[in-house]
Amino acid sequence: MKPLLLSFILLLFSLCCFAQTSPDLDISIKLTPYKNALVYLGSYYGKNKTTVDTAILDAKSEGHFKHKHKLPEGVYFVSSPDNKMLFELLLGKNQRFSIVADTAHIPQIVFKGSPDNDQFKEYASLVDANAKQFNLLNEQVRTAKDMTEVQRIRDGERTLMGQLQVSGDSLIHKYPGSLTAIYIALKSPPHTPAGFIPKNKADSVAGGFYMKQHYWDNVAFNDDRLLYVPFFDHKLDMYFRAFVPPNPDSVIKDMDYMLLYARTGKAVYPYLLSKFTNRYLVPAPGLNKVFIDLFQNFYLKGDTTLVTDSFKKVIYERAYQYMANQVGDPAPALDLLDINDKQVSLYDVHAPYTFIVFWDPTCSHCKEQVPRVDSIYKAKWKAIGMQLYSVNVNGTLMPELRKFVQSNNLSPDWIHTYEPDAKTRELVKNGLPTFRQLYEVYETPTMYLLDKDKHIVGRHLTVAQFDALMEAKQNGKK
Repeated sequence: MKPLLLSFILLLFSLCCFAQTSPDLDISIKLTPYKNALVYLGSYYGKNKTTVDTAILDAKSEGHFKHKHKLPEGVYFVSSPDNKMLFELLLGKNQRFSIVADTAHIPQIVFKGSPDNDQFKEYASLVDANAKQFNLLNEQVRTAKDMTEVQRIRDGERTLMGQLQVSGDSLIHKYPGSLTAIYIALKSPPHTPAGFIPKNKADSVAGGFYMKQHYWDNVAFNDDRLLYVPFFDHKLDMYFRAFVPPNPDSVIKDMDYMLLYARTGKAVYPYLLSKFTNRYLVPAPGLNKVFIDLFQNFYLKGDTTLVTDSFKKVIYERAYQYMANQVGDPAPALDLLDINDKQVSLYDVHAPYTFIVFWDPTCSHCKEQVPRVDSIYKAKWKAIGMQLYSVNVNGTLMPELRKFVQSNNLSPDWIHTYEPDAKTRELVKNGLPTFRQLYEVYETPTMYLLDKDKHIVGRHLTVAQFDALMEAKQNGKK
């Protein structure tokens, strides 16, 4: 074989091998003054930070971050050998570029072959210049002679903030859809129009409405890059805390909008669904409806593939409980056996009010509370026609229940019931909710008050609170 042909074949072979083994991420870095040391490439994800790669710097302070596959696009950071963050950088579609930096002069960092980081540096320069002017104004505040001068300096600070806001918006429009644009949009605090100064309450309300309307400007909820920018999760929490009234309809409106928008995002959609699920799985009082909305509009429509089987079970059980237990909703049916093993249906009990107590005759708290219920019933509730419906949560303890009834002289008006173990096992086997799930019986005693139509009037209150509720209802009738 001729030498020239052999050389050509070897060149082709080497190029093919390089193409097969060349990493998708290759960032050369020169970071002085570190020599013969490890430096780290870190990543943001929601509220978390983690190390995703390392580079070994040689005696010339040079090294490489290399990765077989590209990393998710977003904001990353380089940390020193002792894991202190030195500077942030962007990883976009192009993840093969170089960095030259000196820890003593970080603002002068140089990126080569990375348009994303050139744009990012443009914004960083604006922020740095703005920060220097802010520091000067803060020094002036310390030496101000009077409040008039302090006010003048504060006005200057507001002007600076307005200028940075305008500059940031300008860069967003200059580089639409870029990582820099996302970074600016998420980092910028909610603001009113530049120069806006509220003069009265109406102005303040209008300003707040404007901030909410523009809070998510330039943010696309189906963009997976959001998760890798450090401000997204905080901005999301702040929005629901400051701009969404804590009532279920308002929360659902904003939450559903975000989830439906995010649905085409491979990473951001499951992240948001998980975040909202965890937030409202055990919601603040009055917000059960939010979790029910999540269950009905997302999980029941096929999104259960996003969670483990064990967590899916928790979600389904909790949803069944909430759906069955909303105040104003019909109470779940109870078809149980009474103390003489005869079937008694809750809906066959006809009374202006029905009081249900789920309890265990061996439970110390039950031994205290059930006689209190009986006492109030005899003193007040019997006269208005209330019916007491007792459910023994442990059907094997019916002898103990009978003994407790007799020894505490409970009213004979009680209807005492239980669910046989065989029926409970059958329901569980068929994937159907038991009374524990339907009525959220996680502790004993658990009590409910129903009206004549068996709609829930009160739930999970103390005996004293139920008594006060009944008094209010009776006074309301008068």
